[in-house]
Amino acid sequence: MYEENINHERQELVLNEKIKSDLQPTAKWAKIYFYFLCVTIVLAILGLPVLLFSPEFIKENVPNVPIEGLGFVRVFSIFFLFVLISIIIYFASRVKRFADSMKEVCVTGSSSEAQRGFAAMKSFFRFNGILCIILISLIVVPLFLFMFPLVIVAVARL
Repeated sequence: MYEENINHERQELVLNEKIKSDLQPTAKWAKIYFYFLCVTIVLAILGLPVLLFSPEFIKENVPNVPIEGLGFVRVFSIFFLFVLISIIIYFASRVKRFADSMKEVCVTGSSSEAQRGFAAMKSFFRFNGILCIILISLIVVPLFLFMFPLVIVAVARL
């Protein structure tokens, strides 16, 4: 139904003052979000030595702590940290592209720049949605896996 209403002729982008006044703060907030993501990346990279050297620190300063199993935990933590950093870098690149494009659109009114910026936002929200689905499934699936045996036991006792 939506596609029936689309005019397939090429139209020029028209920006009135209301649209510009909405796009400029949006671009500014996107730029602030980009800086926040950059700070997060720096903090994650600074946290890497903590992951690398924490078992030795624990072994030296806390008595009677078994350290043997921490090798796997350390490797998994470093892997998880690098995956997290790569996701954040992807988010940052999409948001920065959107912010830069919208600033350019407000100045020049370029429809190709607007298309580039909105494509970056589409990509950002699509990736964000997929990430949310993955995170929700990582919560829900184990919940059902642990709840299913409890339900079976409860039904068997009836």
